[in-house]
Amino acid sequence: IIFKKRIEIDNKYLFNIIQEVQNNTSQPIDLYPYAQITRNKIPDDIQNFYISHEGFIGVFDEELKEDDYDDIEENKKIVREANEGWLGITDKYWMTAVVPKKGENFKSTFLYKDSFKANYILNNPTTINPSSNNSNEVRLFVAAKEVQTIDSYAANQNINKLDLVIDWGWFYFFTKPLFFIIDYLFKYFGNFGTAIVYAFIVICTIWIIFIGMGVRSPIPAIMKDLRR
Repeated sequence: IIFKKRIEIDNKYLFNIIQEVQNNTSQPIDLYPYAQITRNKIPDDIQNFYISHEGFIGVFDEELKEDDYDDIEENKKIVREANEGWLGITDKYWMTAVVPKKGENFKSTFLYKDSFKANYILNNPTTINPSSNNSNEVRLFVAAKEVQTIDSYAANQNINKLDLVIDWGWFYFFTKPLFFIIDYLFKYFGNFGTAIVYAFIVICTIWIIFIGMGVRSPIPAIMKDLRR
């Protein structure tokens, strides 16, 4: 049996890892593709700020899951299964995420045993018949959390909800567009302070227009729902 691994990387640090096995025996073999991210210890500069998640993260069949380091240390292991998604470990500015082969049912495990580990294994084996070969592909992203890069991978690589690796808070529908407005103004003026001031003016202007049109602000309703 011959094992081969080919690692490709693009200019934004998306790794494409192809593992190939050649079966030169007279019997079929079953293998279970597996991948793991290991972090030796909790970062020294972790902030534990409730509006910015740092720790384990993943999307499993459309559902975002976030687990703190403390959660994993206390429970030792958190297991989930899904048919589609991704998983990893995130810092405030950096992330590492693995993306299992699309359409393959997998089991994800977040655990602590001397170090923090995020891994997955496919639930169904890859069968390699005698005198033949087969391969498995894993995508691994290790880089800074740059919005445009992550959004590009989410779209071009068809990685569902990868943009949620950035913690946009409860009001995702508002904070993400606001980021793009401020980012555009920053690139135009070359100054973040100026960009924030102009963004505030734009938002106030839109709000005044809505009030003039008799459109009620959604903010009170949102706050009421949060209190409830």
